[in-house]
Amino acid sequence: MKKQVPAPAPVLLNLDVPRVITLKSKSGEFVYKTRRVTLKDWEQCFLGFIDQSLRVDGEFQKVYDADSSLIELADRVIVDCNTAKVPFSHRLAVGAVLRTATPVEDSGAEVMDRVVIGLGAVWPVEGASQVFEGLLHCFRYPSIEDLKRWKFENSRVRVRGEGKDSVSSYPSRLAIAMKLYDDLIESVDGYAVGGSPLEGKENIVREMDGAHKAMAVMALFTRDSEVDVQ
Repeated sequence: MKKQVPAPAPVLLNLDVPRVITLKSKSGEFVYKTRRVTLKDWEQCFLGFIDQSLRVDGEFQKVYDADSSLIELADRVIVDCNTAKVPFSHRLAVGAVLRTATPVEDSGAEVMDRVVIGLGAVWPVEGASQVFEGLLHCFRYPSIEDLKRWKFENSRVRVRGEGKDSVSSYPSRLAIAMKLYDDLIESVDGYAVGGSPLEGKENIVREMDGAHKAMAVMALFTRDSEVDVQ
């Protein structure tokens, strides 16, 4: 039985509306206004994620750090204060909120020669946080060449050093997914720019939020990753 396509969001998510993020802690309530996060911002953020395996004196260690890059993202986009005086925990929380986009249940339905991925997201604006479900991304069905590109790009490991001391650096899957999105996307539903529905491939490629691009493609290539052989 084919999966049901998630229903589109009843209210459009306006991508060009600046986000206003409210954080609460024991010391009070804090409000941070951000400018629009650009695709360049997201690319820089995702490429800044550190995913490494270290061999030091023959012993292996694993290093992963996304927090630092999310803090740097917050530093770039917060517009209403001097971020150098904002606690790391606040900046990390802002970065995490900006990145929030997750596949919805039953995402990945096949419709004709297309695959529809549904995302859910929180988009905090002045006065309240809007919660969206069923933000739809309709992709052309990936070809074997698309799959090879995805696998190849994700397998490119940079190795520095040799012998007992070396560092293996793994590529950012989110940065790779952002690039593939532009090739595969056909249409979207649930999004708007300037108050009007986001339509047309060229407009979608230019206007879609980078975190949403990345998460939609991640879901596209990892859907139904577990199958049973009867």
